[in-house]
Amino acid sequence: MSLSQTLTQNPTVTLNQLKQMLQLQDQINSQVNPDWKNTNQDWSTAVFVETAEMIESYGYKWWKKQTPDMDNVRLELVDIWHFLMSGMIEDASSLKDSNDLPDHMFDSFTFTQEKNVETLTFQYLATYMSSTFSAKNFGVVCACFAVLCDRAELS
Repeated sequence: MSLSQTLTQNPTVTLNQLKQMLQLQDQINSQVNPDWKNTNQDWSTAVFVETAEMIESYGYKWWKKQTPDMDNVRLELVDIWHFLMSGMIEDASSLKDSNDLPDHMFDSFTFTQEKNVETLTFQYLATYMSSTFSAKNFGVVCACFAVLCDRAELS
């Protein structure tokens, strides 16, 4: 399912709201550093580390009993989202502002074309999301993120 389909089927999140989140992220980052788009931050490592923290909270040790800390999983998902948006904005910094982001960036990948989402573990989805992070793969990253949010019961 593409992100556009997800957004269409889930009317609580619209493309306009997604663009608004990107604008707000840009504003927050600009308050920290007005020249943040030109600092070449390592957003992919930030996403990777937050993903590792989320997987640790979810539990991956098959050899021992673990209880997922879903509140922290959700917190890590929110952290991941902020880094994903920042990286995508920086990669698209040639645009005047986040309003100029083309709609096709959000539906360029149909996740089910590559993977059967239902059979993938939470940990695999998280790892796949962090390892494919780039502006050109923003559609797949958002699709993974949406599935992870759904599985974590995060609206």
